[in-house]
Amino acid sequence: MKALTVSFLAIAAINCLYAQEFEIVFKSSVDYEDTYKCVHNKECVAIKIMDQTKSSYDPYTALTTSNDKIKTSASFNGEFIAYAQNMKLLARIPMKGGKAEGMARFYDYGKSADINYKNGIKEGLASFKVGEKTYEHFYIDGKIEGISKVYTKGELTTETPYIKGEAYGISKEYINGAVVEITPYKNGEIDGERISYYNAKKIREITRYDNGNTIDTKSYYESGTLKGEINYKENFIKRFEKEYFESGALKAFRLFNNNGAENYYKSFKENESVSAKESYKGDRIKVEYSKNGALFLEYSRDASKATQKIYHKNGQLAKLQQYRYVISFRPSSGYRFHGTQYQYKEDGGLLCSYEMRQNECVGGKWGDGKAFNKDEIQYVDYFQECPSNKTD
Repeated sequence: MKALTVSFLAIAAINCLYAQEFEIVFKSSVDYEDTYKCVHNKECVAIKIMDQTKSSYDPYTALTTSNDKIKTSASFNGEFIAYAQNMKLLARIPMKGGKAEGMARFYDYGKSADINYKNGIKEGLASFKVGEKTYEHFYIDGKIEGISKVYTKGELTTETPYIKGEAYGISKEYINGAVVEITPYKNGEIDGERISYYNAKKIREITRYDNGNTIDTKSYYESGTLKGEINYKENFIKRFEKEYFESGALKAFRLFNNNGAENYYKSFKENESVSAKESYKGDRIKVEYSKNGALFLEYSRDASKATQKIYHKNGQLAKLQQYRYVISFRPSSGYRFHGTQYQYKEDGGLLCSYEMRQNECVGGKWGDGKAFNKDEIQYVDYFQECPSNKTD
């Protein structure tokens, strides 16, 4: 490949014996610089120099971002033609006074772009093709202005309004000409309710945003009944998630830690008629589960510990379970049984208590004070409750 490059430059030099050598530099908003070394007379033949070791390398992005400018270090009038090291055509750019002027064309890695320039800055219509998609923008002084459009296989699929280079207004997505999603933008950020549809009348999902930050999401069955809810902290990190049966009964409840990893999950059968109520105070979370209005489970946690209370049908406390958050790679970090666990009879009497250390039972005793034997400790390790032969 090196020999091919040298011989090609030699031919170019012979053809342009008295030509001036210069560089053309592409600079973009993605902190990327692409340099073409060039020999020109009436036209320019260039070899692309690029650092492919950079994981963020994307020549298409670098050549087509809204803030890039094209200029040369020499006052060149004519057409600049760029090739890759394998002699594949990369770009044809009309130049005037060392700056791009007119419709430039780029070809790179199966993608292409037609961009109009004025005095080295994007101006007017620009079209970008990536696979089956075509993106159309209109530029004023290097910034996108008006309605940008996306076509898939020739069919309009997205329209987004821009003001001075930032999305502003209602963006619409289409399938077969019907609106399937609307997204409100303000100063380039999603702001308001993003709504997706099964069809023009039936809502699939609503996600609320505040200046680009996600607040919550509600999804719906096609019948219109609530299917799920997600509540977010900042930066798209989930706080909790609920799933519902189409009948309206709670199907599952999930809690997430500060990093967005799931660390609590509870699922239910459809005929249980379960509801969940959650509350927050600082870093503390509390969830109360009810069946037919009667409290049967209560779970609360903060950053380092958690407590779960389970109730008998008569309202008496049945279990008091304690957890501690453990940071670990094997198994993964999460809340584990840790501390003294209690189990009670329906009349309120103590059935047993046992001590846990990161999910391992280290001892326990019955309500009458008799200590667990070895087999009973192993039972607790497996079932996390009082041994069955003493629960009557």
